[in-house]
Amino acid sequence: MKRDLVIWLYGSGARGDSDDLSDIDVLCIGDIDPDLIAWLRSEPSAHVSEYTWGEIESMHSYGSLFLLHLTLEGRELFAGEGGRDLFRDLLETLPEYQRSRCDLEAFRQALADVDESIREGGDLAFEAGVACTVVRHAAILGCYLIGKPCFDRRHSLLDCCRATGAGIDPRRVIHTFESLKRRDGKGSPAVDSTLVRDLLTAGQTLIDRIKECLG
Repeated sequence: MKRDLVIWLYGSGARGDSDDLSDIDVLCIGDIDPDLIAWLRSEPSAHVSEYTWGEIESMHSYGSLFLLHLTLEGRELFAGEGGRDLFRDLLETLPEYQRSRCDLEAFRQALADVDESIREGGDLAFEAGVACTVVRHAAILGCYLIGKPCFDRRHSLLDCCRATGAGIDPRRVIHTFESLKRRDGKGSPAVDSTLVRDLLTAGQTLIDRIKECLG
């Protein structure tokens, strides 16, 4: 393997709390053999992210929360000698995240797009999934801003709602997200426009509360 190649495990697999809905999240940095990528992706639940060193260094420059996630929870699977030192140096010198306001506006716009789609007869299950994902990512940002970074799909939302007093039902969002992801018909919510609008309201409320944390 190449000396600058780095392969890390992150997410629930690295934390040790994976369940039947969890992906196997793998990060690859550097010039990786296509056959190795194909082998990693042969596992149905594998989610493989590929980055160049230039992309990772750009993410480092603004304090990427993804890199913070790796710093706090990631596990090295393989690293060439040069890649290991470079990556650990980047993680150890990660600055504060600099794109919080930009993210909040992007979340707000994503929810507006969902609203427009359902008005035009869009796929309700798909839009519900988008809304849940936006709420989840907003919660991760919120946890970071209150000084308690959390990347777990359940606890990030529970912790953020509790800390910000958002006044929404995080368990309903979690249940909807997990039911849509499972898509086996067992306990799946009836996806109608009312559910999607409730999710939009929850997301907008959470974003407003998180924005207050920024001052």
